[in-house]
Amino acid sequence: MSATLAEERPLSPLRLGLERFARNRTALGAAIVVVLFVLAAIFAPLIAPHDPADADLFRRLQPPAWEEGGDWAFPLGCDSLGRDILSRLLYGARVSLMVAALVIGIAAVIGTLLGLAAGYLRGWTDTVISRLVDTLLGFPYLIFAIGLMAMMGPGFHNIVLVLVYKEWVFSCRVVRGETLAAREQDYV
Repeated sequence: MSATLAEERPLSPLRLGLERFARNRTALGAAIVVVLFVLAAIFAPLIAPHDPADADLFRRLQPPAWEEGGDWAFPLGCDSLGRDILSRLLYGARVSLMVAALVIGIAAVIGTLLGLAAGYLRGWTDTVISRLVDTLLGFPYLIFAIGLMAMMGPGFHNIVLVLVYKEWVFSCRVVRGETLAAREQDYV
């Protein structure tokens, strides 16, 4: 009897999604590449062949190892100051992933809270938040970010703030729409 119940029970949406993902070779390959990049960034201190800030002008503009004059001690070669490019890429990926995680996390929280407020409270709250979202969506993302960075100056905190300032609008619109739809349901 229990075997027939297991066969009749429908698969969960998560299980269906994972099975569909596993059948898609392109998506699976892309996920493997992303995981490898994340692991390389996390373990950069262990796998980087050299210090990324160590400059040696004698190695200036050294070509990659597979080209003539290249050295396998510096597989991707060296930049104009003689720093190892592979080490700089590995350490640079850490900063890029940190910025991405912070921006998405902060923007999702802000966008969700403002979207919930706009969709549930409606009235002047919805109007003010929706107009702010419409105004921010009117500016091209990259030009807006470059302009704000020019005003705020360089720095890790400033780049996170600039990207959050423009990114939260997308989650806000989605959450507002879903809240408006759910608000009209009979059970609310």
